[in-house]
Amino acid sequence: MPLAKDRAITTKGARAIFNSSFITRRRRLIYPKLCEVVDSHVEDDFARNIGTVPQLEEVIDDVNAPPIADFRDYQWDWTNRLFKAKIQIQRSTLDFDQTGQTWSLLHSMGARLANLPDRILATRLLATGSTVAGGALGSGEAAAGVTVELFSAAHLAPQGSIVAQSNIVVGTTPTDFCLTNAVETVAQQILVDFRVAKARMRRFLDDQGQPWHDDDIRAEDLVIVCSPLLESPMEMAFFTNRINASDNVMRGKVREIITSNYLPADTSADSADWYLFVVGELKRPIMYSRFRRIKDDEIEDAYKGTLTAPGGSIGLDDLRELSSVRLETNLGHQGMNAELDVMENDRFMMAAQWRGEIFGGEWRNATMINNGAT
Repeated sequence: MPLAKDRAITTKGARAIFNSSFITRRRRLIYPKLCEVVDSHVEDDFARNIGTVPQLEEVIDDVNAPPIADFRDYQWDWTNRLFKAKIQIQRSTLDFDQTGQTWSLLHSMGARLANLPDRILATRLLATGSTVAGGALGSGEAAAGVTVELFSAAHLAPQGSIVAQSNIVVGTTPTDFCLTNAVETVAQQILVDFRVAKARMRRFLDDQGQPWHDDDIRAEDLVIVCSPLLESPMEMAFFTNRINASDNVMRGKVREIITSNYLPADTSADSADWYLFVVGELKRPIMYSRFRRIKDDEIEDAYKGTLTAPGGSIGLDDLRELSSVRLETNLGHQGMNAELDVMENDRFMMAAQWRGEIFGGEWRNATMINNGAT
């Protein structure tokens, strides 16, 4: 929003600037389409998930057997990590900015904050099969004491079987193939890999040995995430009527193609990898820990009316200040409430903060088409 140089920036005006930046400058966010939100208000958190119920079987007599807890146990441990960014701008920079670049950079702080979960998600996807710091997305399984990744060829075998399950499909469109062939040719080959990946998904078994997707995997529940290298052939593969003068029978077989600029767009081997997600299930393929303000009744229930800490007592107002997303600025303080830093140092300060984590959810709703060397 353009502001005259002699116009005071009120708190309301500053808030409007940053709210506008969330709408006008952020990219299309990925994580709301893929992630299941888990509210958390502690630094180190834990969650568990039980397996599927036993199948109905015919009985010969009517003997009542005692109930048996026949559930497989899945569990996750994670730490809500804290990310911060701070900037300071001299007032003279604002006064003599004739191009408006300063305001554009101020808007970018809001965009950085909004897009951070997408950046973390892309980093975790790229960490599959590697030892990247922070690790890949986990699946909540534990095989021989080792945590299984969301994308793995060693997912635990279902009941009555010793064969592990894999949600990694070896693709046929490596980076060199995508760079040296026409878009139409790449699109046709992507459809070959898609048919293999969807068929693999339909064969996934739950821990009782029954199909996890017990009905059809509908097109409106399928989302593809890929790098910019695959954007054009993906759109041709799933949204055009004809490819290479032939009818495209796979048109409309997915709901959406999401191209992430956080995934490699160069000639690296990972740039040709892509991911197929089922997002119609209640259990999403990826989980998002949203660190949030704790509710009053939760405070009272946790502390039983005794709010103490090593450094002294804790007030309700202190605990309510916990929040996953903050965007703060000293813009707009005027008169007796003027911010000393602005008045004394003639500069504006602002800071952004995000606290949370991205981790794996239901692996049977996710398949990786691996075209790289990993």
